Amino acid sequence: MKVLFLDVDGVLNHDKTVERISHDHFASLFGVDGVLRDRFLKWREGKSLVVILSSAWRYYPEMKAELEKAGIKWDTETPRTRNPQNRGDEVAKTLEILRPLGVTHYAILDDNDWFNTDQKAHFVKTDPKVGLTDEDLSRLDKILGYANA
Repeated sequence: MKVLFLDVDGVLNHDKTVERISHDHFASLFGVDGVLRDRFLKWREGKSLVVILSSAWRYYPEMKAELEKAGIKWDTETPRTRNPQNRGDEVAKTLEILRPLGVTHYAILDDNDWFNTDQKAHFVKTDPKVGLTDEDLSRLDKILGYANA
């Protein structure tokens, strides 16, 4: 099983994203950038991949609805831990749960490096000013075993 931990802000949007979200709890936050969404969906096409939402977007039904509306699908979400500034603990807990199911590869796609030292080799850090690039996707392919390393 190949697993991708997916963040949203700084990955599927950036500071020039024109798509915006406006809900009772949120005032004009960045939405899902159409170009970045299409890049991600094209890359994901045909891959057998479990996507785990690790973004803070998972805490808010309105934000998850925006992802669904944009066509971004995920299989599950990372659990909350005591320190939300260390997503590495959330990744570790999720991998602990999934390991008996046969995780062969995993990758983390995020614009923040809030991960444990042993997870760094599985991490692709996006530039929050531009979001997801083709180079990021090439690195994901290598980490996940879709391309020669």
